[in-house]
Amino acid sequence: YTNYGGATKINMYAAGRASGGRSSVFRSIPDSGDDWSGAGSDTLRVARDDGFAIKGLYAMNENLVVFKERAKYLVKNIFDETTALAASQILPFVDQSGGCIAPDTVVGVYNDVYHLAELRQGIQRFGVTELAGGIAHPLSHLLSEDIQSLVESINRPYAEDAAAVFFGNRYILCAPFSTSTTNNGCVVYQWLTSQFSKGDVWTTYDHFNANCFAIYRNADNEDRLVFGSPSQPKVYTPTLNFSDNGSGYTRTLTTKKYHFGLPHLFKNFQWIDVTGLIAQTASLPVTVTIDGGSFSETLDRNNVTFLESPDQTGYYGEDYLGSAYFGGGGQAAEVPLYPFRYRIYIPQGYRRGVTIQVKFENDGNNQGWAIDFPYFSCKWDELPQDART
Repeated sequence: YTNYGGATKINMYAAGRASGGRSSVFRSIPDSGDDWSGAGSDTLRVARDDGFAIKGLYAMNENLVVFKERAKYLVKNIFDETTALAASQILPFVDQSGGCIAPDTVVGVYNDVYHLAELRQGIQRFGVTELAGGIAHPLSHLLSEDIQSLVESINRPYAEDAAAVFFGNRYILCAPFSTSTTNNGCVVYQWLTSQFSKGDVWTTYDHFNANCFAIYRNADNEDRLVFGSPSQPKVYTPTLNFSDNGSGYTRTLTTKKYHFGLPHLFKNFQWIDVTGLIAQTASLPVTVTIDGGSFSETLDRNNVTFLESPDQTGYYGEDYLGSAYFGGGGQAAEVPLYPFRYRIYIPQGYRRGVTIQVKFENDGNNQGWAIDFPYFSCKWDELPQDART
């Protein structure tokens, strides 16, 4: 069920009633969810011959989005001012990039709606995108690319029981993973992080198994999230705090292949100056690739030059220039990070090439780091003598 209408009249819609088949949408009379047969009521058949059932409804702007298992359809409510009655029109626009297989995953997230599509089509965002010619249509975007293998591990025969909610700028989706027949795990999309970064927007919550959600406002006028157990008649309040399980994870930064605006000329690379932040406990392997050849070395407290004494804590978000830092504090690190600089000398056998690329990567606990930028020194043998460096 969902409510939808114009500025003055509201209709209620229901999908998939037994009397109308799996492709039927029923509309109540205006301003009533109890009368489904009076003046102003209606029945819509949405792609009735495609063999798929309606799995969800969502009111988006001036349209009703009808989710079937393999596609999304738009319905527009058109009001007759003289009779104060509505007529529903199924628009010719059809989004076949993915429907919905779990009704309770259809959740509004600001101007978009998120939902679980067929597992290979992932978790999707459906929203208005401006196209060429100034015509805007809702389009689907894949959200779960980074966790697609995890999404595809959902137990498909029981995927219809998956449930989701948007709370605290997080889209939280619980589903039956692996061989489970009930919701036994959660994936969480960090909406706020996604506005500033293309990576690290997904995480998982352990021991948080929900079959349904509700948001209510308590006596202190604060929003509270509660969820129902998938296996017994109990309601819980989750604690959405971060907990580190102690395992290390791989952190990688790979630059592009630099050719410095001269993609056809060979260069004679001399060194790379690197500045950034590093923990005293960190060991940071660096791989430099010049055309097809690579060499590696490791940055640690024994060979970098610290720009301030090790008893001062660094912050993510600060900028450094020479031995001075500016820009104020950013996000404080759990493990203290200290500004450093380091020069990587290019060995003789690797210096000549067209492009150069640098990769920083480590995976140890308490070994944080951040790179500001690499500064390259090279010469062009084919250029005039006064323009080679």
